Parts: sequence; C-alpha cells; structure tokens
Amino acid sequence: MDLMRVAVNTMVDISSNLSRNIERQLVAFKDDLNEMEKTALQHNDRDKKEDRSGRSSAGGAANSAAKKTKKRTREDWEKMLEEGKHSEVITGVVSEKNLELTLRICKLIDPKKFFSNSLNWLPGSNPNSNNNNGHEEKQNLPIRQDILLALIQQLGYDLRGEVEVRMEWMDEALPAVDVNDAGIKQHVGPILKSVLGNLKEIGGKYTGKAGASMEGRLYKRVCFMLNSMVSDL
Repeated sequence: MDLMRVAVNTMVDISSNLSRNIERQLVAFKDDLNEMEKTALQHNDRDKKEDRSGRSSAGGAANSAAKKTKKRTREDWEKMLEEGKHSEVITGVVSEKNLELTLRICKLIDPKKFFSNSLNWLPGSNPNSNNNNGHEEKQNLPIRQDILLALIQQLGYDLRGEVEVRMEWMDEALPAVDVNDAGIKQHVGPILKSVLGNLKEIGGKYTGKAGASMEGRLYKRVCFMLNSMVSDL
C-alpha cells in the first residue's frame, strides 16, 4: 500500500513537472512568435518606406529629366533664330528628325550665310593645298559632320515639295562634307548614294526649259557634286 502511494505521488510529481515544462515551452514559443512577428512588421514598414522613397526619388528624377529634355516647339526654335543661334537651331531641329520642321527652319535661314565661313577653301580653289589626298581642309563648320550628313539625308528624302529650298541648302552643304571624318566615314557613302538616287527619280522635271531655271540649275549642280563625291568613295 505504501509502495502504491509512493508510486502515485511520484507520477503526480512527474506530471506536474511535465506540465510546468510544457507551459514554459509554450510561453517561450509564444515569445518567439511575437518577436518574429515584430521583426517582420519592422521589415515590412522599412520596405514600404524604402519603396515610397524609391518611387519619390525615381519620380523626381523622371520629372527632372522630363524638364531637361522638354521638347521645343516651333515657336521656340524661331525665337532662337531671332537670337542668332542658327547653329544650335539647325543641330536641334535635325536631331528631332522632323522633315517638315527642318524644311520650315531652312526656309528661314540663308544657307550661303550659314556656311559662309565653313570652308577654309572651296573645292579646287586653293592652289597651295598641302592635302595629298585631294580633300580640301574644312574649318569653322557651324555644325558637326554627323549633323551635316543627317541634314543632307533629310533634305534628300521625300522630294515632293520645297525642292528649291532643298537644292539651295545641299548646294552649300555638300562641299562642307568631310568624307574622311571618322564620325561619318562608315555612313557617308550609303547616305549620299541614297540621296542621289532620290534626286534622279525627279530628274524628268528638269528637262528642256525647266532645266534652265534657277531650280533646274541648282538641281543639276547638286547631282554633279553628289556623283563626284560618290565616285570617289
């Protein structure tokens, strides 16, 4: 009987100890869960703040970039012309790749004046040239060679209107092209050949009396220059 009582008491003690251990483990487990939840919430809050900050920064940068790259209107370009910024206007307009705008601006600028100081010597006019390759030295060009070539390409495209304006500009622009310039050397041949091909397609307009007109003479001179340049490439 005593042994049974001892056994029962022992079992009660063991059960009590187990319960206390389980309770402690449950409490510790709950604490761990709470800590994990708190940490997760903190990370979530931080991520949200960073996301908002990132969106704000990106938005600010985008807005800033948009302001810096705001597209100029036709009125803006014309105002710049009034301020004498011809080179900047031609460079900007050609870069927009808008043929209608390019032609409009070209009509407002005298190409002879624009290119008047572009060449040190016109082709063949310098008997003392030391250039053994036969290419005359270009100096004081108001626009870069790549812009110049792009301008000629635009003027020689879709020749359904403003042909005289196009010929006047190409008549002045072509002598300024440096076919050996590293920035355009790879592209100058195909572009000039394409322009020449486009011009030949409208050659029927300049036969007979039409060929003797100012526009006709300009057309023939531009075609002659292009033929000469292309044959040398």
